[in-house]
Amino acid sequence: MCDLATADDLAAVLDQQSNAGLTRLITFFGMIPNFEPQLILPKLAALVRPDDHLLFSANLAPGPDYAAGVQRILPLYDNFLTRDWLMTFLLDLGVEQGDGELRFSIEDEPDGSGLKTGGGEFSFRSPAPDSIGRRTICISCRRKHPPVFLLSSHARPDS
Repeated sequence: MCDLATADDLAAVLDQQSNAGLTRLITFFGMIPNFEPQLILPKLAALVRPDDHLLFSANLAPGPDYAAGVQRILPLYDNFLTRDWLMTFLLDLGVEQGDGELRFSIEDEPDGSGLKTGGGEFSFRSPAPDSIGRRTICISCRRKHPPVFLLSSHARPDS
């Protein structure tokens, strides 16, 4: 286990775990939305040796119209099964269903990148319990990327 955002020796650690002549399959599923692509993709590229393969998933907005594509994704979050699953986190902390409201929305990233974030936010009707300490809590915020953003040139450090 490591903090991918700060680990500088991950390539060396992985190299110690396998023989130099073997082809490796490196997987990175469900993680891209948790990082800025321009920060994590070079780190991933540094892990991959010439004969290795990297499989990763990304939350991409479908279609040629980025804003419309992100809006199409909202129902995948804002539905009974996802609401029930996300509320489990708060229920485990002692929050009751009636303590607030779970809302889903699509918003612009505050960094001015033009990217959008979709997800759920629980807003408390009264002050939040001390264990949470906030009036609202984002319980599922996922950055959405246009396909061209991830497919643009993220070259290997050695190329």
